[in-house]
Amino acid sequence: MIGLIQKLVLQMVAEIGGPEALQEVKCLTGLPEDFEFRIDTDYDNQQMREILENACKVLQINEDAALSAFGEFFLRDAQNRFPVFIAQARTSRELLIHQTTIHNMLGSGLRNAEKLKAINDKFQVIEHNNGDLEVLYRSPNQWCTLYRKLAEGVAEMYHEVITLSTIQCRKRGDQQCAFLIHWPEHDEQ
Repeated sequence: MIGLIQKLVLQMVAEIGGPEALQEVKCLTGLPEDFEFRIDTDYDNQQMREILENACKVLQINEDAALSAFGEFFLRDAQNRFPVFIAQARTSRELLIHQTTIHNMLGSGLRNAEKLKAINDKFQVIEHNNGDLEVLYRSPNQWCTLYRKLAEGVAEMYHEVITLSTIQCRKRGDQQCAFLIHWPEHDEQ
């Protein structure tokens, strides 16, 4: 997993729980106090799961609540980190179509071809003729709650309403998570 996610989760912990919570999560995870994740480096998915688990313990919230909070935190960061993508998209649909580009751009600095392929294969967006988007998400972390929060947050940024249906879910034993995103206002056109 690209270090940006770990870095942002730790920043979120510090924002919610303060510097003491941040140090406690680092300690529980076995990270030195002064350790900083690099955004151009790939880290182990297991370590990310440990960071999230420890953040939940320290902040006294469950995983879904942590991922929902992180979704909001990530979107705020993305507005600063990727202002061009956001400014170019006129609708939430346009931005969500480009999520694979944004996601894959984060891993573009990796030199290991196998790790780069794993990052590039994590998301796929399929456009349907009626305007719906089908999003395929393949991640060992099973963070479909995070994806849902991000998609809903993007729609809120554009003052739009979406319905997001789960077609497949790794938590239910499927090989991947798959979502269908529908914009009800398209029905009226």
